[in-house]
Amino acid sequence: MQGLMGSGTPWGRYDDMFAGWASKVIADHLGLGVKTGAPYIRHNKASNPFINLKKEYMGLFWQEDIIAFFQRVQFSSSARTPQSCYLELARMIRVNLSYLNEYFGRLATAMEIWIELWDRAQDGEIRFRPSRQTRQISTVSPFAVLTICRNEPGYLPIWLKYYRRFFADEDIYILDNDSDDGSTLNLSVNIVRVHSEKYFDHLWLVEVVQNKVRDLLKSGYRYVLFCEIDEIVVPDPAKHPLGLIDYIKRIDLPVVRVTAYDIRHNVTSEPQLKLNESILKQRRYWMRNQHYDKPLLTSKLLHWTPGFHNCREPAANIPGTTGPGIPKAIRSALSKKYGGVNTSATESYGAAKDGDPDKFLRIPQWADYELYNRRDIEASLGKDKQWIISSQDASIRNFGFLISNKTFIYTIDDDCLPAQDANGNHINALQRHIQNLVTNSTPYFFNTLYDPYREGSDFVRGYPFSLRRGVPTAISHGIWLNAPDYDAPTQLLKVDERNTLLADITITVPAGVLYPMCSMNVAFNRKLIGPAFMQGLMGSGMPWGRYDDMFAGWASKVVVDHLGLGVKTGAPYIRHNKASNPFTNLKKEYMGMFWQEDIIAFFQKVRFSSSAKTPQDCYLELAEMIRANLSYLNEYFSRLATAMEIWIEQWNRAQNGEMSFRPSRKNRRKSAVSPFAVFTICRNEPGYLPIWLKYYRRYFADEDIYILDNDSNDGSTSNLPVNVIRVHSEKYFDHYWLVETIQNKLRDLLKSGYKYVLFAEIDEIIIPDPAKYPLGLIDYINRTNISVVRVKAYDGRKFDHVSLATNGS
Repeated sequence: MQGLMGSGTPWGRYDDMFAGWASKVIADHLGLGVKTGAPYIRHNKASNPFINLKKEYMGLFWQEDIIAFFQRVQFSSSARTPQSCYLELARMIRVNLSYLNEYFGRLATAMEIWIELWDRAQDGEIRFRPSRQTRQISTVSPFAVLTICRNEPGYLPIWLKYYRRFFADEDIYILDNDSDDGSTLNLSVNIVRVHSEKYFDHLWLVEVVQNKVRDLLKSGYRYVLFCEIDEIVVPDPAKHPLGLIDYIKRIDLPVVRVTAYDIRHNVTSEPQLKLNESILKQRRYWMRNQHYDKPLLTSKLLHWTPGFHNCREPAANIPGTTGPGIPKAIRSALSKKYGGVNTSATESYGAAKDGDPDKFLRIPQWADYELYNRRDIEASLGKDKQWIISSQDASIRNFGFLISNKTFIYTIDDDCLPAQDANGNHINALQRHIQNLVTNSTPYFFNTLYDPYREGSDFVRGYPFSLRRGVPTAISHGIWLNAPDYDAPTQLLKVDERNTLLADITITVPAGVLYPMCSMNVAFNRKLIGPAFMQGLMGSGMPWGRYDDMFAGWASKVVVDHLGLGVKTGAPYIRHNKASNPFTNLKKEYMGMFWQEDIIAFFQKVRFSSSAKTPQDCYLELAEMIRANLSYLNEYFSRLATAMEIWIEQWNRAQNGEMSFRPSRKNRRKSAVSPFAVFTICRNEPGYLPIWLKYYRRYFADEDIYILDNDSNDGSTSNLPVNVIRVHSEKYFDHYWLVETIQNKLRDLLKSGYKYVLFAEIDEIIIPDPAKYPLGLIDYINRTNISVVRVKAYDGRKFDHVSLATNGS
């Protein structure tokens, strides 16, 4: 029931809001669902904002209390129908909201009367008589089919018999090219007489068909199917059991290229075709003939070549008919053109190599990278702890998460390439992930216009003002086109299914709701959630597989919820080109199929203590809970819990600079060196130097950090991975020498190719406004367009007790 509004009531424009809140709590209680998004309509008239403000005025004050009320609603176990829930809700509204205004007591009464009348109407006890009524029958379809023929007494009846199963007579068009055998006479479909000077003129034929398709589209048809008189277009009956119109209604492509088969019928031994069953299984002699593929189904004017086998416009094959994945030739061409990655997305890469450490891994010369193999992992973690990094499994990427010092981590599988948007432009997935991560999430109230922080979007009417600030985003979970991320049984059932729908939207996963995370296209804020983003222990010697990213998704989500952070999912898309082997997957997933119901139920009950205030705290508590609550499934879960505890220990050591990471190979192209450098000068600074380095290494690569060492003799500048340049002064401290030395180094660095050089003394930390530059120092430098920047100074002191007075005290 829409809320009681209008004449004589104290507020307006909340009738639909009230219905939404009320129906949602009832749907949740009854175990029902609510979908939002498509279908779209076009809203043409914006209402008067001054009138709207007058109507909404009281609601703007009340809605925070009303929404808080609905978020606490709990129905009794005896409420098992919408009617019983609604009556309970009416009583709760009368008790809990009447303090706002007596209107809510009246609303509760209206709700009770509504249920009484509803039940009487369903029982036929109320008669309804309209003052006026009309009945119109409109069978016009948004789809038409078209052919052209001359003297076809054999093919034409077969063609008509098939297409009349799906199209009304008024939507079937036959271009009759001078037939004189009577085959097109007295037909109930649309016959359009056309004349050609030559008996058969390919160019004339294409022009006539193009003109007719254009006219049909202009007349209002959404799609027009053109097929010659000997062509029957049949979608896969397993996917589209309702036939051709079912297929057309479900596509979202402007043009479809139909896949062609040349089929021969042995009339003496083979029965008539059954078009609702697999056609190829009914015929012994057939051949896949790609030369006959044609772009025939269209929603826009096409410019065909003679024979209709090609057109100037791009056309997509019917999904599922071209075999698994993309053909190797196309994949090879994409790899050559784009290098296998979007090279404009990032300037440096890291790689953790599994398998034989002596096998040479070929990496493109243009890539900047550090390559770690199993020996390097063991050298960093030690023999007794290296096992927490999975072997022979994709979750080896954990080691990359551990050694990175970047704020944002983006992980993508090797069989993924940039997707294309609706205009054919490549999507910069990394850029979109960062956009998701630097804007807030809205996990506590769903915004029906998706991500309100994205350009062109905002919070819709009725969204609580108290929640519009949102919360920091910890994870950006992107998805994929082409080969879907299905489990093995679904893969086996849908071998050829491909995802072709690009819904360019991003939503926040609600608080308290788990989701299946796929690591083939995901980014996360390492500072906010990194310690709790460990992929599950999988691979060699483990009893299950392909749940490493699932585990990381479940674990990080419960931690995110506890810490008041957010997770976004949806755009950006990548193109997943290679579907993995479903039989291999089934072997890996087998135990997970049984365990996941218990594991998910466990995560849904996870509650952290109030003392868990960091990802590390939460993850250690979670490890204890897993050991206590899941070890009954398999002893593996006790081992997993131990791995989680060691992971946090190693994470903390890495963050404190207590671990050494040395890759077996690395590459730093001179042309790819950062355009920015930082340098300082010091003498014997065992205290300040580690702090200075720890901060600036977050933003600058080691090769772009320079330390002028003025005769240090305490060992503080020894064995550093950055550039240490020894400089000598005659005096212990000579200001003129100091300035001259720094100026000379600055000049040399700029001459070597750096665009900007930052000089900061050993006790100086340069921090741009985090509200404007959430990515930090490099973000600021990238966006500045002035030659010299004067840094504002603040003298920040740390006090062990309160003794800092205000001015004038």
